[in-house]
Amino acid sequence: MTVDEPYNGPINIASGDPHTVLAIWELTAALHARAQALARDRGNPLRYRIVIERREEERAPVAVAATVDLHDALQGERWYVKLPQSGGECRAVLGISIAGTLEPLLSSSWVPIPPDHPCAEEGAWDLTEEAKSWLLERARAARAAAGTASSANRYQDPVPRETPR
Repeated sequence: MTVDEPYNGPINIASGDPHTVLAIWELTAALHARAQALARDRGNPLRYRIVIERREEERAPVAVAATVDLHDALQGERWYVKLPQSGGECRAVLGISIAGTLEPLLSSSWVPIPPDHPCAEEGAWDLTEEAKSWLLERARAARAAAGTASSANRYQDPVPRETPR
C-alpha cells in the first residue's frame, strides 16, 4: 500500500491561517484492528502518527512539514498542527510508527495553504501605465459618485456657526 492509496476511512485537512492546519479523521474499528495487527506482527507497540506533507505546487517534490505523535487516535479525532512555512499545498497522512518509519493508513487530499503576504488581489499589481491611468480614472469616478450619496454628509455641520460673544 502506498500513501496515495488510503486503506479505509476518511481523513481531511483544513487550513485556517498560513501556519496552522486542522487534521480531522475517522478511524474505523476495522482500520484500528489492522493497525494493531501490523504493529503486533512487527513486534512494535501501536503508535499513531500524523505527518503533514507539503509541496510548492502540484508537480513539485513532497517534503515532510510537520510530524505529530498521537497518544490516542481513537478518542482524539482532530489535531491542530503548526506549519513551519506558509503557502504551497499540504496533506495529512495518518499512520502508525514502526521502527521510526510511517506505515500509512489514511491520507487526505491536497489543500492550498495561504501565504504570509497579501494575495495578488490585495498586493501590488504589475500594471502598464495605460492600465494604471484607466484604473485611477475609474476609482476617481466611483468616489465622486459615491460622495454625493454618502450618509456621512448628514452628520456634518452644513454651515459653520459663530460662537456667541
